[in-house]
Amino acid sequence: MKIERRTFLKRSALGVGGILVDARLGMAQDTAPKSFDPFLN
Repeated sequence: MKIERRTFLKRSALGVGGILVDARLGMAQDTAPKSFDPFLN
């Protein structure tokens, strides 16, 4: 099965973009506090 170059590049770009977004979301979740105590504020 032969795939056109433009289709391949578009799919590759979307795939890499999805991986980068997923990685950034994973990092954002790790920086969240593990526990929250409302009485300390």
